[in-house]
Amino acid sequence: MENQFLSDVNAAISDHSQVATLQGDYRLFEQKLLDLVRGGRPEELKKLSSIKKEEEAASILSKSSYIRSLKNHIIALTTLVSRAAIEGGLQEELAYSMHDRYILQLEELNRLDDVKRLGRTVAYTFAKKVKEIRDGRYSQTITACKAYIDKHIYQEFNHDDIAHHVELSPKYLSVLFKQEVGISVSDYIQQAKIHEAKRLLAYSKTPLSEIASLLHFNDQSYFSRVFKKWVGATPRKYRETYHLLEEK
Repeated sequence: MENQFLSDVNAAISDHSQVATLQGDYRLFEQKLLDLVRGGRPEELKKLSSIKKEEEAASILSKSSYIRSLKNHIIALTTLVSRAAIEGGLQEELAYSMHDRYILQLEELNRLDDVKRLGRTVAYTFAKKVKEIRDGRYSQTITACKAYIDKHIYQEFNHDDIAHHVELSPKYLSVLFKQEVGISVSDYIQQAKIHEAKRLLAYSKTPLSEIASLLHFNDQSYFSRVFKKWVGATPRKYRETYHLLEEK
């Protein structure tokens, strides 16, 4: 009995040491990741070991609910990343909108590979948004237009609504937007909606008709035509190709 007791104690100490080590390593990883997001350095994120440390900690801390534990880690990390992005210059409203959107998508996932993939996407996307701002790629007015479109992607709005938001005439906004971005406001709105549709197709089981409705396309047929125009494939084909892929 005494030998069994000592064996159990040693095992518990060993497990605790593994967790402490992993947690220590993860804190360093987390700090580096947040620094890269805050600094708008998305390409450098690819050099990090993704969420490997997080996965290892999750597997030890919650063996009975591995995916749930990993989701909890990513939810917490998404909150930290969104705050870091705000510190880096991202508009608060856009950061909060992106944060909420990612959490909703995360909760729909049931496969480990999809959870990990979305976890990697979060930090990269936030860092990319910060980089655009830091690079001064667009004027404050156009940055505000892009933020408005991103924030209201699931709402019905048009060119005039955006012009009113930035206090410009629709005609002048058209000229300014095309000059800086290279495409029209309407084309940019379509691109933004299709980008969001791609995420829904890849990370959720939302029916095509519902995706079309959520993004305010007139009907599924029109949605399919617009999607194919920008992506080169139909929504159905895109989902068949990219949804629920196994990790390589």
